[in-house]
Amino acid sequence: MPDNLKPSSSMPLSSPEPMNDQMGPRQKRTAAMKGTSYLDKDYKYFIGTDLSEYEGKYIAIHDGKVQIASPRLKEVYNFMKRNFPDIIPFITQVQSGQAMVL
Repeated sequence: MPDNLKPSSSMPLSSPEPMNDQMGPRQKRTAAMKGTSYLDKDYKYFIGTDLSEYEGKYIAIHDGKVQIASPRLKEVYNFMKRNFPDIIPFITQVQSGQAMVL
């Protein structure tokens, strides 16, 4: 193996340490992002649920339900950051008609 592909002695070979009080905000966010399996559940809810009552509004989905709906994105985002600070929020605008996912 070429030297430039070998792990250096300073590179950790194990998983990162769990979050603790000594970590900065960026480290906590990075560690929290590793546990994002809830996003799969939220996405499945989004795809499989009739959200027509929210047409034209921004919604945030978490724990398999719509947490907030508003015509203002900033309001939805601030609500999620205030009430669920340790997650990556699933926020989308509900469109009328058939959804196209690219």
